[in-house]
Amino acid sequence: MTDRAWHVLSNTNHSSLMSGYQSEHEQVLSVVNAVTKAYIEGRDEPVLFVMHYATLVVDENEKESLHVPFQSMRHGIKFDLTPKIHGGKCNMTIEQEEFPIKFDGEKMFFNIEKPTQDASFTVISISGST
Repeated sequence: MTDRAWHVLSNTNHSSLMSGYQSEHEQVLSVVNAVTKAYIEGRDEPVLFVMHYATLVVDENEKESLHVPFQSMRHGIKFDLTPKIHGGKCNMTIEQEEFPIKFDGEKMFFNIEKPTQDASFTVISISGST
């Protein structure tokens, strides 16, 4: 996850050694618990997603936060990763509540941004790492 779209709630005091795609060097990155504000199709107000034990990338040029859903699946969160144009639902389900995921022909995603002090939102906890 990127620090430009996620607010760190707490640091786990763990770290992860990572090498980015086509990177020539490795980085030691913090593992944190953080929150982001997601805009979900069909909802009037945004949703706050809380991610536990995720690697934080601090890079102002990085514009995408990546999440591998399989870690969240270990904690009971369900995903249909087949886009609607291919017969799937393309959604995430948490406690019987469905969250449609956008698909642009290449990737599935939520539009997210760093939360502010806005009062209108719903909080959803997602366990797992990135």
